[in-house]
Amino acid sequence: MTDERQAVLQLARVHGRDAQGPLGKAWGRLHGVTLLMFPGVHAVLGEPSDGTAAFTELCSGRSRPRIGAVLIDGHEPHRSPRLRRRIGSLLSRPELPGSGTVADALQLVGRLAGADLEGDLAQLGAATLGKRELSSLSRSEARAVELTMALATPAPLVVVLHEPFTAVGPIDGSAVRQRVRALGSAGVCVVIGTSTSRDVEGLADHHHLLDRGRLVGSDAELGWPTSGGGQILLWLEGHDGEGARSLASALGRRPELCGVAWEQAGPDAAPLVVTRVIDWAQGALAVAETVAEQGVHVTAMHSEPLTLEALHGAAQVRRDARHDGGQPPLGTTEGSR
Repeated sequence: MTDERQAVLQLARVHGRDAQGPLGKAWGRLHGVTLLMFPGVHAVLGEPSDGTAAFTELCSGRSRPRIGAVLIDGHEPHRSPRLRRRIGSLLSRPELPGSGTVADALQLVGRLAGADLEGDLAQLGAATLGKRELSSLSRSEARAVELTMALATPAPLVVVLHEPFTAVGPIDGSAVRQRVRALGSAGVCVVIGTSTSRDVEGLADHHHLLDRGRLVGSDAELGWPTSGGGQILLWLEGHDGEGARSLASALGRRPELCGVAWEQAGPDAAPLVVTRVIDWAQGALAVAETVAEQGVHVTAMHSEPLTLEALHGAAQVRRDARHDGGQPPLGTTEGSR
């Protein structure tokens, strides 16, 4: 049983909005979100309109929920400046001071944090920003500086990052991934709000999906494994949809897979079979074995990470099954047509 006392970050029936849009307007809202987050890397997937910007802003302590509670280490971050000093945050809209150089700002924050932030900026691939005036920075360059500060937060409990791989100037994404992975391994709760699932492929320990402000589910509830996974796409020879239908049915019976669908764009188009895999190696082997058993000819194969569309689709299938009084087993064929 999950012990909520071990959770670093808790959201209890949270309703709230962000102020990251133009003129402080909201990109999105949260409606009754309840979630426990433990040490490790958490990907909160969805568009800003789904509430990812609101989620990261509320967890950073920059604003308070309208209803419900956000707790970090048992305390509300928006009420505690001391607690917020242990929260690293990168939000959609940068909030750097308007005067001085980047180096000046990093030196000041670095003295307080006991860290060499100028060195960190260089390691993240953005050393060229050091001599720039803060007032001259573009939005993405300012976010690059804030990302550097967030990743160097002293003794952090939580690091909250909104789209840390998008619009961050010259920052090296691979260096950010390395820092995030190290923080998660060190027992920090890292929260990444993103609409691009590829950015957190192989990085996030847990996935949580937001849809129009509501939490759809987490990890296995989404019909997706905790460790990630992805899709394998198969284009079949010829134009006969019957072969695709038979292959999809056979793949749907494989326990290594967690969803199969097929489609044909038109009578002259090659049939396409899409299957979601729990584990890349096991899934690919299961697909290869099934293709050989069925005797179908595959002209092309492509793999890709999980997508928001696939996650939403899997969650909907599971909701429909619960409504019908059942739970779809792994391998259920999801919508052949």
